Amino acid sequence: MQSTENWKSIPGYEGRYEVSDLGNVRSLLGWNGLPTPHPLTQHVNHKGYMRVCLTKDGKAKTWFVQVLVLLAFVGPKNAKLQSRHLNGDPADNRLSNLRYGTKSQNLQDQIMHGTHPKASNTHCPANHPYEGENLYVSPRGERRCRECQRQHQARQLRLEPCPLCGELITRMNIKKHQKSLKCQAARLVEIRRQS
Repeated sequence: MQSTENWKSIPGYEGRYEVSDLGNVRSLLGWNGLPTPHPLTQHVNHKGYMRVCLTKDGKAKTWFVQVLVLLAFVGPKNAKLQSRHLNGDPADNRLSNLRYGTKSQNLQDQIMHGTHPKASNTHCPANHPYEGENLYVSPRGERRCRECQRQHQARQLRLEPCPLCGELITRMNIKKHQKSLKCQAARLVEIRRQS
């Protein structure tokens, strides 16, 4: 167990705010502008992540605490990386629990901890089971329902009349068809006939 709390200035807010390796955030200035450090209240969002509001030059900005801890102690992240909670607890913002990682690593963490919203689903939204021949796992690791895919494909291949010219066309080709000269010419003939 860590006995001391180490504090570092938050980049961009030097002299105003600090963050600790235990996930606490404090202001270095009091209401009167004098140096009277005090902890900032952290608020939890609907997904369980802690946030704080920092002000500078009269402008307020809300930050996730895990972002501030990693920014101060590890440095800025690559644009392709995300912050990860290694133990799966979004409120645990200790430096020892945080790492930068890819979106894929973050999703794998969620699946491992059982916090991924879709990992525990046993059926698709249309209530088909995710099992046996009906289960398809995409190259990205997403579970898909083969029956829903078949139904979607059947709807896309069904012949329907074009709303502009009336010609029977598949739903998946309707936009391309409506841009064709054949459809536009048929529509012009219909407009002239009506007038």
